[in-house]
Amino acid sequence: MCWTGQGQFSSDGITVLYSGHSDQHTHGVGIFLSKGAASALIGWKPVSHRIITARLQTLQAKVTIIQVYAPTEKSEDSDKDEFYNQLQDTRDEIPNYDMKLLIGDFNAQIDSDRRGQNITVGPHGTVKETTKNGKRLTSLCVNNGLKIGNTFFQHKDIDWSITAHRMQLVLFLKVDFHK
Repeated sequence: MCWTGQGQFSSDGITVLYSGHSDQHTHGVGIFLSKGAASALIGWKPVSHRIITARLQTLQAKVTIIQVYAPTEKSEDSDKDEFYNQLQDTRDEIPNYDMKLLIGDFNAQIDSDRRGQNITVGPHGTVKETTKNGKRLTSLCVNNGLKIGNTFFQHKDIDWSITAHRMQLVLFLKVDFHK
C-alpha cells in the first residue's frame, strides 16, 4: 500500500482499509473487502504502518484478519523485534473465540527441516536454509499454535529473481457473511 496515514474508501464495490506512514509512501498495509465482506465488517484497526486488522461477522463465527508487511532481512534487529512484539500484542488482543487469519508478506524463507516443528512447518520449504526472518516467523507460529501455510503445499519451480520483488500472498476464502 502506498497511501499515507490510515483510512478507508470504497471504489467499484471494493472497500479498502489501509495503514501507512504519516508522511512516506512506503511500508504500508491494507485489506481489500468485497461488498459482502464489507457488509460483515465489525471493525478494523490500523495498528501501525506494518500491521492492520479487520474483524468480520460470518454465519459461523467472528473472523479477525491480521495483515502484515514485516521488515526485510536487511532491516535492523531492533525494527524486527519491535514488529514481532507488536504483532504478538495484536494477536493477544483478539478474543480467543475468534477465528484468526494471519496473512501478509513476512519477508521470510523457510526450509523443509521440520524437526520439533512438524505441526507448524510442512514438508515443502522453498529454500535450503531458513533465514533469520524465517526463524522469527517459525518461533511466532510455534508459540501461538499457528501453521505456516505455504510449507504444506508443493511449489512449482519458478525464476524467483524475476518474481520475488512483486510477489504478494493472496488468500481467497469462501465465507458466508451474516446479513
